[in-house]
Amino acid sequence: MFSEYLKKEKIIIDSYLLNFLGREKPRFSKINIWGKDAIAKIGEFSVLGKTIRGTLVMLSAEMFGYKNSDPLVILAGGIELIHTSLLIHDDIMDEDLKRRGIDTIFASYLPIARINQLQNQYLFAQSMGICVGDMGFFLFLKSLNMAKIPADIKTKIIEKISDEIIAVGLGQMQDIYLGQSQKNVDEKDIMNVYLRKTARYTFSLPLALGSMLADQKTETILELERLGEYLGLIFQIKDDEIGLFSKISGKPLGSDIRKNKKTLIRYYLFDKAGPEDKLLLKKTFGNPKIKNTDIEKVQKLASRYHIHERINATVTPLVDQSKKIIHLLKISSFYKNILLDLLDQMLIRNK
Repeated sequence: MFSEYLKKEKIIIDSYLLNFLGREKPRFSKINIWGKDAIAKIGEFSVLGKTIRGTLVMLSAEMFGYKNSDPLVILAGGIELIHTSLLIHDDIMDEDLKRRGIDTIFASYLPIARINQLQNQYLFAQSMGICVGDMGFFLFLKSLNMAKIPADIKTKIIEKISDEIIAVGLGQMQDIYLGQSQKNVDEKDIMNVYLRKTARYTFSLPLALGSMLADQKTETILELERLGEYLGLIFQIKDDEIGLFSKISGKPLGSDIRKNKKTLIRYYLFDKAGPEDKLLLKKTFGNPKIKNTDIEKVQKLASRYHIHERINATVTPLVDQSKKIIHLLKISSFYKNILLDLLDQMLIRNK
C-alpha cells in the first residue's frame, strides 16, 4: 500500500519541483555561467530519490482530512529541496563520489576542473558543491513563501523546520567527530546520532508538518513526532545493514567501514569479538584502502557473532512501539494500513 501511495505522490511532488525550478532557472541563468547548470543539478538530484519525506508530509496532512492541495504540494516539495541540500553537503563531508549510482553533485564538477586545468581541482569541486547545496535551502524558502498558508501556521512551520535542521547540523557534527575519534562509543551515543541526523528530520519532521498544516492539536503532533523517531531509528539501523551487506544500495559497499562510522553494527562487532578478531576489526575500520576481501571478512564476523540477530533484538521494540502509536491514531483504517505497510517495507528493504 505505501509503495503505491509513494509512487502516486512522488509524481505530483516531482512535477511541482521541476516546474518550480524551471521557472526559477531563467532568473539565475542571467547572473553568470553557473546559474542554469546549478538549478538543473538541484532539480535532477531532487527527483532521483525515493521522495519519502515529501510523501510523508502529504500523507500526514491527508490522513487528517486536509484538502488544499497547492500549499501541501509546495510544502512537500520544499522538504525534498532541503533534503537535497543536506545530501549534497553530506556527500562532501563524507567524500562520496557516488550516490544512487551516479556522480554526487560535487563530483560532477571534477571534470570541469580537469578540462580547465584548475590549480586545486578537488577543492574547487567541493566548494562548488557547497554553493549548490546552499542554494537549495533558499530555494525552499522561496517556494514556501509562495504557499497560501495561514500566517500563524506558516510561522510555526518555519520554526519547526528551522529547529530540526539545526539539530541535523549538530547531529552531523557529532557523527563527524565520532568518525575521527579513537574513543569507544556506547550504544546510547550512536542512537542519539541516529535520532538527530536521520530519524527526526526524515520521519518526525514530515509527519509533524503535515499535521500542522491540517491544524491538529499539539498532542497529536507530538505523538506523530514520537512515531517518526521510532520509524527513523528503524530506517537508519536497517540502512547500516544495507551498507554492509547489500550490493544494490547505490553506494560503495563498505563505505561505513572505510570511514570508521560509529554504527550499531560496528559497536556490536567490537563488543562481541575475541582478541584476534578485534585486532582485525581495528585494522579494517577507518582504513580507506580496504578491499572487497576485507569487507567480506567483516561480513563473516558479523555472521559468526550473530550481529543480525542482535540488530533484530534492538529493532523489535521499536517496531512494537510504532504499531502501538499507529493503532491509537484517530485516523481511518486506510491510512493506518498505509503506515503499517511503510513499517513492513522498511524491515525488508535492501536499498
